[in-house]
Amino acid sequence: TTARNMQRILVLQKRAIRILGNLQFRETCRDSFKQFKILTVVNLYIAEVVMHVHIKAPETARSYAQLHQYNTRHATNYCLPVHKRSTTEKSPSYTGAKLWNSLPDELKRKDQKHFGLSLKNWLQDRPFYSLKEFYEWKTQEPV
Repeated sequence: TTARNMQRILVLQKRAIRILGNLQFRETCRDSFKQFKILTVVNLYIAEVVMHVHIKAPETARSYAQLHQYNTRHATNYCLPVHKRSTTEKSPSYTGAKLWNSLPDELKRKDQKHFGLSLKNWLQDRPFYSLKEFYEWKTQEPV
């Protein structure tokens, strides 16, 4: 899915949230997404791709822990393959690995049984409007 299509759906989703929350045209919808516990379309995309790579098709990406036995701080991250073409970056395995690497460490350590619910709850608390915003969440969250 392209970023433009995702933004179109997000605009419709915000319109529906404004109706549900009785919000004005220019009011932010972020708090309403949290209040109604609704995932944005971007969050749904993140959840589906991460779940695909981590649970449904773990053989598509290799973690650093699989490469060596050293206990490093990035051992839970997936290796991003070296590539020559930009089409590789659009593949689900590459995107999933990149999204996985941006998740907080406490989420990555969850077992498969509890991972899906924990990811959903984490995303419900952070309604992202774009993938760029998701990739930058660590630098923008108050400590």
